[in-house]
Amino acid sequence: MTSHDPTAMTSHDPTAMTSHDPTVMTSHDPMLSVVGVSKSFGSVPVLEDITFSVPRAATLVLLGPSGCGKTTLLRLIAGLERPDKGEIWRGEELLTGGGTYIDVRHRRIGMVFQDLALFPHMSVFKNVAYGLRPGHRRNREIVEEAIALVNLEGLEHRRPHQLSGGQQQRVALARALVPRPEVILFDEPFASLDTSLRIEVRSEVHELLHTLGTTAVFVTHDQEEAFVIGEEVVVMKDRQIVQHDRPSVLYRQPASPWVGLFVGHANMLPATVQGTTASTCIGDIELLESSTVSTTNGTLGNVEDSSDSSYNSNSSVNVLVRPEHLQLFDGKEAKVELVEYHGHDTMYAVKLTDNQKMLKVLVPGSSPQFDHGAEVALAYVGPPTTAFPAEGG
Repeated sequence: MTSHDPTAMTSHDPTAMTSHDPTVMTSHDPMLSVVGVSKSFGSVPVLEDITFSVPRAATLVLLGPSGCGKTTLLRLIAGLERPDKGEIWRGEELLTGGGTYIDVRHRRIGMVFQDLALFPHMSVFKNVAYGLRPGHRRNREIVEEAIALVNLEGLEHRRPHQLSGGQQQRVALARALVPRPEVILFDEPFASLDTSLRIEVRSEVHELLHTLGTTAVFVTHDQEEAFVIGEEVVVMKDRQIVQHDRPSVLYRQPASPWVGLFVGHANMLPATVQGTTASTCIGDIELLESSTVSTTNGTLGNVEDSSDSSYNSNSSVNVLVRPEHLQLFDGKEAKVELVEYHGHDTMYAVKLTDNQKMLKVLVPGSSPQFDHGAEVALAYVGPPTTAFPAEGG
């Protein structure tokens, strides 16, 4: 087995990533590192030059639309597939790359599949014990500890069909935990649960991973789930990473209009730059000094480290405006076209009178303040925000 110095600036070193790299947050003590990984199935490319690392005891989420390569990437990390090029490291041990390939059983990486992959003819106890070496004297103790961790005591002799969806989820997690893996991978593990149970089980798993200090990688296409679970989020699109950052940075400073729209509700307002502000149809909006633009070839600049942190006056941009940063009041500037009441807040769709542009407005509160058809005005009440150059601007 190959080892490497995690501080050495070599071609295969997963920490040798400079701060201007647009897609990667660096970790000085990564538990998992994926370096320059690409994968094709036949003539169809699935992943292209994927690089990121996960700190020890952290949870990272791979977020992206269906077909972007998330699950294939997870299978490469697990060892269920082999990359065409690139390297995968667990700590200082090379798992894949340069002629090295560590078998799935010896990677110390657990996996919870989307369909859970429980054996229907086996009891809870036997399902959880499946990944252990038969005959080891501490097997029963280890399995009982794992069952207790996921709150399934008393259900050891039941079979999967006798359990609720949430209980089945806990069995799959316990089975992944018993070999004492250093990394656990989750492939959309909550997708089959109804909304309330999904939130409950998600919180339980999240808390348990923190308690155990386990490094975890989740795959999801659900932005809310990614933000709740992930300390770091890797956003993927069309086989590549388009941004890797903390959820709060992704939300406030997306690297492109597409990322801004994908990670949450957003309005894009055409504007003209005047100094440090953007003049829009609803008034002037202050711009972040570190706002970044997308280049014409699709390369994305890191929103925090961009050297292009200002715009020329009178240049045309599109300003990112989150719905919760707009305020509604009586007026004649717009008309309410749709009211969606969610209990904890209300989402309005309002159409501007002068240009017919539709905007989303999120208002916290226990009941809607405006009805369908109401005439209103808008004001921006949020912090400095991000802008992107308009096409031809």
